[in-house]
Amino acid sequence: MSETAFTDSTSAKVSPIANNYSAKVDVSYKGFRLGSQYAYTRSLLGLSYTGSSVSYDRVSATYDEQVLAGYLEYDRTFGRAWSVNLGGRYEHTWTKGENKPIANESHTDYGKLFPSLRVGYNPSQSHAFSWSLSSRITRPNIINLNPNKVWRDVNHESYGNQNLKPVRLFQPSLMNWSMVRLVAWSRKARSWLTNSTALGLCAKNSSNH
Repeated sequence: MSETAFTDSTSAKVSPIANNYSAKVDVSYKGFRLGSQYAYTRSLLGLSYTGSSVSYDRVSATYDEQVLAGYLEYDRTFGRAWSVNLGGRYEHTWTKGENKPIANESHTDYGKLFPSLRVGYNPSQSHAFSWSLSSRITRPNIINLNPNKVWRDVNHESYGNQNLKPVRLFQPSLMNWSMVRLVAWSRKARSWLTNSTALGLCAKNSSNH
């Protein structure tokens, strides 16, 4: 592919479009929750240039992604204070990318397992503690994967990498919830709103006189 510099009057228009379709089934029984989900996404990217002298004035990319997932969770309480949620989710992903005018196709086929764990402790009705560890995946979008160059202006250009891989993230979390604090905060907020409204009405009445 040849490259030619263009004038300052050149402008680029980027038009990403995504079509999403999904279906899922969930079942619960005696502390167990299981389900399956299928999702299909077709992303279309159109790049058109106005006033350019490059060898082409339009490029396009199509990216198809299919994800088939299944999950299983189990909830259990121990006594009056402790609870545990243990689960896992498996996702299998198929992708296909096509880029023009670069005659190029890319394919991926991979599976990932995402375990999760949550432990809860409720010493009383007014306090609750929770610790959890989960994982998720972040996938590159069509703009990140598009290898065609995008000219933003005469001095700036960018392009993606079709060999980018998804990133797996682990998320630990620790929470402390207190009903006593929540009630105290609600009372303070209600008192502040009441006082603010009263001051506003007094100011309005004074201005009318």
